[in-house]
Amino acid sequence: MVRRRTASGPQRLIAPPEAASAAAASGRPAPAAARTSPRRSITDSIAAAAAAGATREDLAGTRPAGALAVMARGAVADGTRRNYEALLRPFLAFVALPPDSDSDAGASGGGAGAAAPGGSAAGAVAAAGAAGAAGAAPVDTASAAAVRSDDECAQYVVFVVRTGRFEQARQFISAFGWARRATGRAALGPTVAARASRFVQRAAANARIAGVHSGREQREPFRAAWLRAFVEQRGTYAGRRGVSPQHFTRNAALLAVGYRLVRRGVELRRLRRRDVTARGGGFDVVIQASKSRPRPETLRLDPTRAQSATCPVALLRAHLHLVDAAGCAPTDFLFASGPERQQLSTDVVTDVVREAWRCAGGTDEEECARVSGHSLRIGGATALAARGYSTAQIAALGLWATTADSLLLYVSVADRDEAAAPSGCVSTDMGL
Repeated sequence: MVRRRTASGPQRLIAPPEAASAAAASGRPAPAAARTSPRRSITDSIAAAAAAGATREDLAGTRPAGALAVMARGAVADGTRRNYEALLRPFLAFVALPPDSDSDAGASGGGAGAAAPGGSAAGAVAAAGAAGAAGAAPVDTASAAAVRSDDECAQYVVFVVRTGRFEQARQFISAFGWARRATGRAALGPTVAARASRFVQRAAANARIAGVHSGREQREPFRAAWLRAFVEQRGTYAGRRGVSPQHFTRNAALLAVGYRLVRRGVELRRLRRRDVTARGGGFDVVIQASKSRPRPETLRLDPTRAQSATCPVALLRAHLHLVDAAGCAPTDFLFASGPERQQLSTDVVTDVVREAWRCAGGTDEEECARVSGHSLRIGGATALAARGYSTAQIAALGLWATTADSLLLYVSVADRDEAAAPSGCVSTDMGL
């Protein structure tokens, strides 16, 4: 076997020709590396160019536009090209309909695959898709689709989205751009493509919220009542679980800080002592990196107005008092385990959140399976939404993008109360 660098970058093991010949003579299947690659070879590209009527000047680049079109056709793997063409056939059926056709058919009840009487858009698109899947007579799909306008592309995307086929809409945007490039025409404008992709993303999020699309099962949101029950059982918790009071203080602080600052479990696990600084009766907490923000972000943790037993500032201050007395170094993890201050595992954080859930009377095993460290972030977002915070304010506090699917989902399931929205993105007691 010879290690050789391919055009796509990573190295690949390529069996020498004699290996394939020996395998064929013995009746055994050829080594995987010796089988034909789905990507077109140079010979196949030249043959395709000849069939398209290209000349040597086209391929050599004397006429760059022609060479670009030929190379664009040859650069896509055959399997990808067939998939793109299958996605474009329903589009051609859609645009062949009169402008006043019933483009809404299939949007409710049955989807795009349902039979539609009278030659509706849904029926025509379904028929074209079935023909593509069955291997219909070959047509120059790319050329036929490339001449259609951006507006027709957008119309079709809206139609596919309304039938609930969000992934097909995303793939069609890529297929339409490929058709434009493969025929040497101007590609789909980046602004149009980006807006279409955002439209599909928002529609998919709204569908998940409405229960139309079965996404992954959502985690159970953490509630302030869980933390109150956890703190109230301070005495019995240590005896029942066999843990030290220091562990109880650590766990209470982890729950309060995670819920109040709307943080992920992994971000709490990564916090170090140097990331927390006392200032003005509260703390500045630096999140070094998050899923959506690669740069450090400083969040403000203020005390609750009532100075209750579940006040995050009070619980964090008690935890810092213990870890500093034990000689915690600035680079040590803030929430750690053992005398060597090892980083908490994901399972430990999940166990801490579930213990608070049990203290609040949780017994259902199915619900328990939905409780995890991420419940702190979901619960924080829903608590803010229930108290009148806008999506933009919650996004700023939780370091989300305002169009993030997860944020839109969390905000939608919150039970909003009658409280007026606070001015600015400021801290709220969130029931603590």
